[in-house]
This record gives sequence, structure tokens and C-alpha cells, in this order.
Amino acid sequence: MPRSRSARATLTGAQIAENARCACLSFYPTKNLGALGDAGALVTRDEALAAKFRQTRQHGETTRYNHAFVGGNFRMDSIQAAALDVKLRYLDKWTRPARLPLRITPAASPAQP
Repeated sequence: MPRSRSARATLTGAQIAENARCACLSFYPTKNLGALGDAGALVTRDEALAAKFRQTRQHGETTRYNHAFVGGNFRMDSIQAAALDVKLRYLDKWTRPARLPLRITPAASPAQP
């Protein structure tokens, strides 16, 4: 799958995340949509996968005090979310000047399973 540092990158007319089962977004401070510190997100339309992501975020918890596997505490704090909420309003404006058309030829495109 092609990789991009742009939250608005497109491939064949669709945003990169639309062509995938899930997408991982980095909000590292130096990115075009950067938080104030380390932050990231997973996005998916697959409800089963979303449930697994939520469970992993809660230390693998299935019901209160019962854990099916070792997970972690992977939550973005409120200050990061607030900063991203403000920056998101300007994302298109900030990325527009940096966009360059990219053409992927069949010989250069990554192999897809």
C-alpha cells in the first residue's frame, strides 16, 4: 500500500485511508497535522477491527477486570485532541501549496496482495 505523510493524500481519486481496511495516522509535531506531542489514531470502517482496537486500548479488557490479552493504555490526552481540533480547520489551507501531482506507473507501483 502506498505511504504518505499527508492526511489529505489521494490515490486514484480517493483518500489513501479509503482504499485500506484500516489506516494509521501519526500526529507527530513535525507533521502537517501535528499535535503538541506524540499522538496518533487508527481509523477503520470494519466494526470487528474497531472493537479489537478499542479492546487493545483498554489493556485487552473484555469485561470489568477480565483481560483476554495484554494491551495498553493508548489514549490521546485532551490537550492533544484540542490542539488537533483547531489545526484540522486549517489543514486544507496548509497542505494545498505543498501538493504536487504524483504519477505511479505500473512498473513503479507497489505489489498488492
